[in-house]
Amino acid sequence: MLHKRKPNVYDFPNYIFCLNNEVETLNYITICAAFEAEWKDIEALTEETAWNTLILEAKSRISPFSISRIIFGRDRNSRVSVRLNIVKGLISQEVVDKLNEFFPSYRDTKATITAIF
Repeated sequence: MLHKRKPNVYDFPNYIFCLNNEVETLNYITICAAFEAEWKDIEALTEETAWNTLILEAKSRISPFSISRIIFGRDRNSRVSVRLNIVKGLISQEVVDKLNEFFPSYRDTKATITAIF
């Protein structure tokens, strides 16, 4: 990505933060071990932000851990898929539908999604 944007600055297309000589792509950024700690921070901040946007009624129906599970899924493949969506500024309809199950109104879901994405 950097090589495509600034070829006069970046001589090669490989990801500069990783020693695996991988070509830098959005997909690779979501799985690269060099950024795993940052992704964990992003996930924690997303969970906290989502929790802080909830009204009291919604907080009584769901836990912060459950919000994280709804947004990021239960397994690594789900997390990677959501990470890619985050980089692109997207959210899946499945996540929206799951949030709607817990929140008292669509307005609460929209406010939460707006805050975290």
